[in-house]
Amino acid sequence: SGFGVLSDVDPNGNQVRSDGWVPALFGAAPDTPEGAQYPYDDVDGLVDVLTSAPFVKACLAEKPLGFALRRQIGDAAGDRCAVETIAKSAEDLGGSYTDLLVAIATHPMFTHIAASGAMP
Repeated sequence: SGFGVLSDVDPNGNQVRSDGWVPALFGAAPDTPEGAQYPYDDVDGLVDVLTSAPFVKACLAEKPLGFALRRQIGDAAGDRCAVETIAKSAEDLGGSYTDLLVAIATHPMFTHIAASGAMP
């Protein structure tokens, strides 16, 4: 047993579970109840959750957008709207990481400079 070795038991002899749940985070559908969870039964189910949940796509868009803008992306409505729009644009372009970067580089938040004191 070592790092990266597939095993059915943990170092204490406990059976390793393949099921679980992913919590719904920011970017989930507006009607998603507080504390919602996306359950999965196995690794394939986890992949399905991670590739189909809108909040995962929004989360993956947030960090590169922050790097591009040289600032932290916050909870402001403009930031959240931009992240969701960029995630949707990237998906429409094909869903690859390159598509995400294109969506960021062509979004007005990146291509336009806000007037002094105005929100981007």
